[in-house]
Amino acid sequence: MNADRFFSGDAIILKYVTTGEINRQFTFISPLYGIQTATAFGAERLKSRFCPSVQNFTQAELFLNRNPKTGLLKLDDISNVETNDFIKTDIEFIYLVSFFSDILLNTYLSGEEFKNFYLLLKYSMEMLKTDKNIRQCFLFFTCKYLILSGYGLNLGGCKRCGKYSGNYSFDFRYHSVLCEKCSTNKSYSISQTSLSLWKYYYETKYKDLDCIKIEMKDFMQIAYITLDILNNIFNRDLKTFNLIRNNICNHR
Repeated sequence: MNADRFFSGDAIILKYVTTGEINRQFTFISPLYGIQTATAFGAERLKSRFCPSVQNFTQAELFLNRNPKTGLLKLDDISNVETNDFIKTDIEFIYLVSFFSDILLNTYLSGEEFKNFYLLLKYSMEMLKTDKNIRQCFLFFTCKYLILSGYGLNLGGCKRCGKYSGNYSFDFRYHSVLCEKCSTNKSYSISQTSLSLWKYYYETKYKDLDCIKIEMKDFMQIAYITLDILNNIFNRDLKTFNLIRNNICNHR
């Protein structure tokens, strides 16, 4: 068996589309192979073993076959399937995990980064399943995504004077906050309470995070700034950003 042609590994399915009426072309993230696209032939047939398992947000071990002429991947088998059906029980869970998938699908990953971004999505989904806390899950994913993307944040007080204040403004030039006295742009205001919360999620490891109560007003300040940071990273709003603004940031 040619190891380059036949291979397997853990993966999370990010999205799929129907092709040729009965097939599903799906994109997945793997800790070994990064983001790849493969086809599950016949998966739209109800009797197909792939029909219930090749779904958005499914975690599984994939057994893949690479066509030696075209380089295209075909799914030969699937095992250890976790369909994460809990996501489908709440429309806001769907919006949130779709947002995570959207970000990863638009991120360039190098080989040494595959495992980190895969684990980021895996842990975020585990957190959502266990705690059902949308705000916590959003903060965890976005903070760790910024770290993995090399976007350093200075959240320890005013970048210019070094003093602590009751209110700040986020400055995109410095990736930092400025106090009211030093800031000339008040468009991205953030309170000390919100800043402390943001710093906590930015600096605390997954295993050490506690499920804490997150007030909506604090969450909204962080979320709106974060979405604009991501807009700057991608040079545009991704298609799921408005879903987050209009649903996650305005509810619960």
